[in-house]
Amino acid sequence: IKILMNMKKKITLIFGLGIIIGLTVSFFLNGSTAIGLPFAGSEIEKIEMYHYEGVPAEEQCKIITEQEDIDTLYKEFQNIKVRDKKKDTEPMTGGSVTRFVFVLSDGNEYDLDYYNPGSSPSLISKAGNFEYQTSANLEKYWITFYGSKEYGLNERNG
Repeated sequence: IKILMNMKKKITLIFGLGIIIGLTVSFFLNGSTAIGLPFAGSEIEKIEMYHYEGVPAEEQCKIITEQEDIDTLYKEFQNIKVRDKKKDTEPMTGGSVTRFVFVLSDGNEYDLDYYNPGSSPSLISKAGNFEYQTSANLEKYWITFYGSKEYGLNERNG
């Protein structure tokens, strides 16, 4: 059963990669650029993912520590296509938020917040000092890593 779970995880990642490649080509043709990350994949100790839909008090957390998973996510994020956020967009309300915190071996953290209000998803980073629009579905990583430890935020901090 463990072999089947690993195969299912790899198939899901391969399928997701195919979707991202298709979206990347499409997005590239619309004047986008890759965000890149200002650190090497080997510097990542773990990736914390936080997710909630609508109500921040219901935020949940998953922690990715397997090196293979970290490498996969790092490569995916290096190639995410973004474009400048339109100046006339409304503030984001409702929808879902998936936050990625890359915890580096030197103790620093790098955040990426993915806001999906239903249309015009945004990728925002305080550490990277940017706010972009993206057509990438970053929420899928929350679903992809279903086998990782998951618990409520209060339990994590308590």
